[in-house]
Amino acid sequence: MMRSRSSSASRVVLDPALVLRALLRSDETARQLRAAWQQGFIRPLLSAGHAAQLVRALAYPPLGLSADEQEELLADYLPYVDAVRPDAPSRGTVQKLAPDQGQLLQLARRGQARWIITASQDLVAWSQRAGRLQRELREQCTVVEVSSWYRVLTPSQQTQLLC
Repeated sequence: MMRSRSSSASRVVLDPALVLRALLRSDETARQLRAAWQQGFIRPLLSAGHAAQLVRALAYPPLGLSADEQEELLADYLPYVDAVRPDAPSRGTVQKLAPDQGQLLQLARRGQARWIITASQDLVAWSQRAGRLQRELREQCTVVEVSSWYRVLTPSQQTQLLC
């Protein structure tokens, strides 16, 4: 069943901080994001750099996660992603953005993502400003703030997640 859903899943780039939140917390947004990728409603794209960042974050000593717990959390995410090698950043596309935000844009472009889901107000604001390059990117991919991320789902998928 997972396969049939995956073929129609929306390709998305998830801000690495949101992935970490979804893996470590149990608030409603975290649970729904996690369920969305596990049920095949969204198909996150992941670069090697973001995967390494996630591994480092889970190993952060103050979290107190054992190696087994870290592996279990990674197993709740990695099987549901598509690995993508992002293009080298281009100056015009990532102007006035932090390097990590530019990397999200490059990953989205390379992986043909429909959505970037983020908690970054700077990235959301950047995507809304007028500009030729931004318009071209927006035609390919929409930046969505995490508080309204579920709009990437169809109404029936939203209903299934709420049940």
